[in-house]
Amino acid sequence: MLGGKVSPDKTMLLPVDIHPFVVPTVISRLKEELDITDFIIITRRETAESIRNVMDSFPSDVNIYFDNIMSKSLLKDNIFENLFLTRSLIKSLEGKLNKLYIDISAMSGPFAGGIMEEKNRLNIEIVFTHVDIIPLPGLPPYPYSPRWVHKLYIHGKVEPAQPSNQSNQYLDLPREIRWQGSKYVFMEISNILNSITGKGLVESFYEGQRHVPSEGDRLSIYASLPGSDEKKLLLTMDTKTGPSEEAVTMMYDSWKIISNMIHEQNSDVDKTLLDRVLMQIQRYTGAVDLIVKEMKPSRVEIRRDDQTREHREYKGWKIHSFLIDLVRQVKKPIGLLPDTNMFYQGFHVTLLKASIKNGHPWSSIDGLRIYIPICAEAEINGKVAESAGEAKGLSLYSYVMALLANRAIDEVKKYYGSFQIPAVSPPCEASIAVVAQNIHEEKAILMTADRKAYNAWQTINVCSDKVLCVYVGHQHKTINIDGLFSKYYASIVLANLLYVSSLFVNLDIVSTQDKLRLSLESLKGSNAPVVKVSRILT
Repeated sequence: MLGGKVSPDKTMLLPVDIHPFVVPTVISRLKEELDITDFIIITRRETAESIRNVMDSFPSDVNIYFDNIMSKSLLKDNIFENLFLTRSLIKSLEGKLNKLYIDISAMSGPFAGGIMEEKNRLNIEIVFTHVDIIPLPGLPPYPYSPRWVHKLYIHGKVEPAQPSNQSNQYLDLPREIRWQGSKYVFMEISNILNSITGKGLVESFYEGQRHVPSEGDRLSIYASLPGSDEKKLLLTMDTKTGPSEEAVTMMYDSWKIISNMIHEQNSDVDKTLLDRVLMQIQRYTGAVDLIVKEMKPSRVEIRRDDQTREHREYKGWKIHSFLIDLVRQVKKPIGLLPDTNMFYQGFHVTLLKASIKNGHPWSSIDGLRIYIPICAEAEINGKVAESAGEAKGLSLYSYVMALLANRAIDEVKKYYGSFQIPAVSPPCEASIAVVAQNIHEEKAILMTADRKAYNAWQTINVCSDKVLCVYVGHQHKTINIDGLFSKYYASIVLANLLYVSSLFVNLDIVSTQDKLRLSLESLKGSNAPVVKVSRILT
């Protein structure tokens, strides 16, 4: 099948019987760290089509030998047959290769274990590799997700990868980041951070020895105001570990630094009002988790299939966990009606976190139907239209947040299968309360971060077993970073925070290899806000 095509020392066998969507990340990381040039991909028929769909994400400077394209899928449904077929393929390469890398990232545990057991029976040097991945479809492949969540593990004799200290100032960078949703922002920021930081995120195991990667460089972000030379540290982290406890604490507090800097230069602006506007950055970007602060009724009645009833209390729950749990408990569709303020409060990133918990990031959540009130959209659009980006001072900052709220609505429409409801009469909280009582779902959730609206719902007796009234607050602590999933989400928050913060202040991103600046380019147009990306030459 392969003849003399493949490299004798830089060839990898990549069996794929699960998680085909991780293949672009695996190939990109192995090319980057080990300079693998030839990849032999063997698949089951069920995984082959998924790989065909992601081949555009493969690096352009590698050779791909894909069984399903060259002939047909080699792997079957029986693990023992797959072990036999894979061993036969490896033996056919004996005498042609000095070394064969085998990656187990997209293999089931028994399949990977069986292949590793065969190592000593083969007359070829075998090196096994594994790349940390998040096994969820829909996540951007590397390099459009951060390197620090894709560590490479090696089992076998390989020279350790050496981090590069070479300047990256010859690399092309995007000139701007346009708003195309939080996923696009995450991809663009991740690619930028990967390009200005060194590789070498490799952990190897050989002859009973474990070699861990050295500490990475510091990645530091400094904030400054246009026309000022004063810079303040917004956050810092190790380039190989990504967001740490220190970093997420700085992310949590970053809006305060921005507010203080703006007020120092504009002392005539009311600090209390300025804080009220800019503190929304914290929730909007996901730097804190939204929670069920209060709820009426306080106990939710769940009717079981056997006609028994159970009551659950959700006070203090994170909103994304509350939504997923309620859907699973009720087992019938639930309607979610957010008040206008929720689109300023990070409603879209809460849905993202719920979709991750549900197993399909940036996708609709089965059983949860989201209704966007016309009045909410009209209120937000009205604030955007009032100034159309021409405002100054505090009015400008309010405009930016209204524009971001508008983009949050767009995101909910794009990813989460929302429906529009004819709640048109102001005030919006009163209008959606009327509509909520008449939707067809098993239960309806009225959700607001406005105490006045929450109290009004109780006063007009809309809260019931059918209509759950939720007053939203946030945790007074940083987001969790324990585990790979949490670290990945924190990386999404980081990207959101850098993008949004650069609408208010200039951000200098400094690594050992490069210095970049993110700054506001435009607040007008269908792709606004637009952030300019420029290199700081030294």
